[in-house]
Amino acid sequence: MRTRMAGVNSFAVGRLGLGRSRSLMVRSLSVEAKKIEKVVGSLDDVKGGDLDPFQVFSAELKDISLAMQETVRISGVPTLDRAARYFLERSGKLFRPATMLLLASAAGGGIVLPSQRRLAEITEMIHTASLLHDDVIDVSDTRRGAKTVNSMLGNHVAVLAGDFVLARASAALARLNNCDVVSVLAQVIENLVRGEVIQINVSSTKASGWEDYFKVYLEKTYHKTASLIANSCRAVLMLGGQRHEICDAGFEFGKHLGLCFQLIDDALDITAVEADLGKPTCADLKSGNSTGPVLFAMREFPELQAYVKRRFQRHGDVEYALEKIKQSNGVEQTVKMAEEHAFRARESLSRFEESSSRIALENLTKILLHRRR
Repeated sequence: MRTRMAGVNSFAVGRLGLGRSRSLMVRSLSVEAKKIEKVVGSLDDVKGGDLDPFQVFSAELKDISLAMQETVRISGVPTLDRAARYFLERSGKLFRPATMLLLASAAGGGIVLPSQRRLAEITEMIHTASLLHDDVIDVSDTRRGAKTVNSMLGNHVAVLAGDFVLARASAALARLNNCDVVSVLAQVIENLVRGEVIQINVSSTKASGWEDYFKVYLEKTYHKTASLIANSCRAVLMLGGQRHEICDAGFEFGKHLGLCFQLIDDALDITAVEADLGKPTCADLKSGNSTGPVLFAMREFPELQAYVKRRFQRHGDVEYALEKIKQSNGVEQTVKMAEEHAFRARESLSRFEESSSRIALENLTKILLHRRR
């Protein structure tokens, strides 16, 4: 049954221009956050009278959150049930489902099909499974301001919980009875694994300079973050019976939106206050991962390449890298690149007729630039 949602009328990674104590140092870096405001303006300027993309489908997003918890409910295995549902109960703003519902509405004249809503739920479950696994790999203790499953119940349970959520998502995906959509989402799961391996193997990469390392970083970012959003946007439009060119435009929108999201996330990992971010700051550097800010800093301070190569494993490496990021324009350049991807995401929306849903999507690309967590 087709339903009209209330209040709605309606990799290639693109090449962009590349041209004391730890706690005290991190606090001093919070000044870098001001660079973000300088680059993108104030949040009040962004919102204006535009639609809040997270409110347009707020009721549907609440339903999706509850539906996910029911989907992973399992009797007879209380530990697994607790682990899977614990994470889903803290699902945040549901950025990915919100994006998919708005895109489906923008392409479908304000109509969102039940299968499209179900796919939005499945996408968030795949994302959740990947986070459960990431927390084990990264030895993370907190996420979204709460303890991680691995810190409470151990790595074995966390890995199995991630597998279980992914299995339930796969079963739900199969029930959509659309082989093309299944193929698209299967590629996403492969990309998630590929991206994680790229990140882990950066120390053995044959990169010989800044541009090579940045290319690897963008490839990893596409596979780990942008691929899920891009392919889910394509799939939700496929379920709506949209033309190939519209599905392609949806993919491009999701790709650039995902890259924008992750670039800002990487900037916040350096500049944000831990209480606002909901997880430890500088987590990437401490885990040995090189992101936009440190790689842009490496362009100014080539000696950082040795630290990147050894994944900041020696005593004092993280502090030294933070100091060089502070001295460079690494954060500002990362945010600038995020802005470019946000602009390209909005360009992709030009193929969709003007509607309140399209306006909300355009606004989403701007709000992402201002997020603090």
